[in-house]
Formats: sequence, structure tokens, C-alpha cells
Amino acid sequence: MQIFISWSGAVSKAVAGALRDWLKRVLQTTEPWMSERDVQSGARWSDAVAVKLRDAKVGIICLTPENRNAPWLHFEAGALSKTIEHANVCPYLFGIEPHDLVGPLAQFQARRADKDGTGQLLQTLNSHPAHMGKLDDVTFSETFELWWPKLAQQLGSLSSTTPRIDSKRTVEDMVPEILETVRDISRKMKPSFVRVPIFQGDESEAASTDDEPVPVSQLEGRDLLQKAIDGFIRKQRAAKEREPEA
Repeated sequence: MQIFISWSGAVSKAVAGALRDWLKRVLQTTEPWMSERDVQSGARWSDAVAVKLRDAKVGIICLTPENRNAPWLHFEAGALSKTIEHANVCPYLFGIEPHDLVGPLAQFQARRADKDGTGQLLQTLNSHPAHMGKLDDVTFSETFELWWPKLAQQLGSLSSTTPRIDSKRTVEDMVPEILETVRDISRKMKPSFVRVPIFQGDESEAASTDDEPVPVSQLEGRDLLQKAIDGFIRKQRAAKEREPEA
């Protein structure tokens, strides 16, 4: 089973390289691939990447604070999601949290580069239909416990040099992403009828509209979602203003 490992930047490259070598030892029938290590001398880099993007069954995007908005990673993630059946693309987070992701990368199920997150990622790879050397549960657990400390040591050596994201994303930052995600979902859904709650402002809680139930596919045209989010933002601001000063 071919695994495409995407990276951008020095720290991301180090994480990708460590993960590539580790996967080769833990799941020996897989073929992890990263451009830095596996493009042969004299080969056309762009052609090699295009072939691997096409043939990969799973994509792993190594994300760090320095590259989470890198255009190249977004391009490779988009290419992988279009070519891989069921969109088996996993952002692997080093020094950032899932809520820090923006844009297309936020739609994928991310895993942290810690023991739990790496174990979940490995379980996904082991159970993938294209993986011909699946380990049984006992062997998998024993193998992971044996090899995890080696990867943890390598990742730990990088942690001290990796800046952390201190600031949290604001509600205003997340609104465009929420709208884009919900509208994308509504376009893919078959029409279904729902009552849409609308926040009436600071004085009241959410209330259902008195209108007739509307199809999900028509929410964008009626701007009900935008009204709900605007009301939510007002409530959040009002609550913050009421907080006692420390």
C-alpha cells in the first residue's frame, strides 16, 4: 500500500522523514513515500510527485506552526482527496491543534503527533482495505508499543525548536470557514426539511422560526445561516463584556 507523505519547511520535513522511516519498520508491507528521500537523482521531481499522488492510497500531511497555511500543502491535500477513494487524507499535527486548521485541511480528520494520535493513524493504515499485511489486534498493540518510543524520541528532539501557536482563533476568523463548510455539505446533501434556529440577539436564547420548514439546499438563499451566526457572535461578545476583569 502506497502512502504519500506531504511536507513543507524544515521542521515538517524532519517530521515526515522520521514518520516515513518509522512506518517502514512498523508496517513493513506499506510503502511510505516522501519527495526528499524517494525521488531518484536526475529524475523530474514534478513528474515523480504527480505519479505518487495518483497511485497513493493514503495521504499524510505533516503540519507545523510554520507551514499550516503553505499553498503547496493545500494543493497536495486537494490532489490527494480527488484521487484517493474515500479521501483517506490525514493531517499529522506537530505543535498545533485541530482547531488551528483552516481552509480545505480543516475538513479532514487530523491526528496529533503524540502517542494516542499516532496510534490512531497507524490503526487506520493497518485496517485500510489496500493494506495486504494487516496485523491482528494483539500483534498490532505489541508492535506499536515496541516502536513508538523510537519515534517519540525523534519527535521530542524537534519539539524544543518548534514554535507553538499561542493565540486562539477568534469567532470572526471561524465564521467564513463555518459558512463554507456548511454550504459545501448542503450542496452534497439530498434536500431534506429542517426548522432553522435563529439567535434573536443578546436578550433571548435560540428560537425556531415561524416559517414553514425549508429545504437544507435553500438555506444559503434565505441567509438564515448567516443570521444565526451573526446572532451567535453578538451573544459571544456580550458574554465576554459581562465577564469580570481579572
